[in-house]
Amino acid sequence: MGCRVVSVAYKSEGFSVKEFWNNLSSMQGESRYQTGKLDFEIGVEKTSIKPHEVFKIDLKMTNTGAFPVNLLKMYEHVSYELIFCYPDGSEIPYECEIVHKSSLNDNDLVELHPGVSIIASIECDCWYLREGEYQLYAVYHTTDEKNIKTPYWHGKVKSNSVKIVVH
Repeated sequence: MGCRVVSVAYKSEGFSVKEFWNNLSSMQGESRYQTGKLDFEIGVEKTSIKPHEVFKIDLKMTNTGAFPVNLLKMYEHVSYELIFCYPDGSEIPYECEIVHKSSLNDNDLVELHPGVSIIASIECDCWYLREGEYQLYAVYHTTDEKNIKTPYWHGKVKSNSVKIVVH
């Protein structure tokens, strides 16, 4: 089956972040990147599953800073990774084909105002999990995208981890 995005919610109101950052860039010189404070959380539908059971994973990115920020939309293996690991920290191999989104552009950004969140829900069965305990976390990351002209947040942020028990 693989990973399937179930839903993504974006909420954005107020002034244009593009205008705000373009004006700021012109005052301070050209910059393709923004800074901002982000909080990345992971939650799961259930923490006790059977081997190969598909369950819902929720990712929530919140702008905890004082200014709006542009972020890459939630694309698995492009802007975030889901990672299962053993209690010793070693990662469980990802078993599904990795599809990369090529040529990201300004349409792949979402404007996130202070206090506003992006929430993505994913159903996934791309790890072979035997009976035992595991940790699940996510990493949101960006890369230098030459086709994105609008300034956007650039960096990496790790979510909390969730204990998953397979029985």
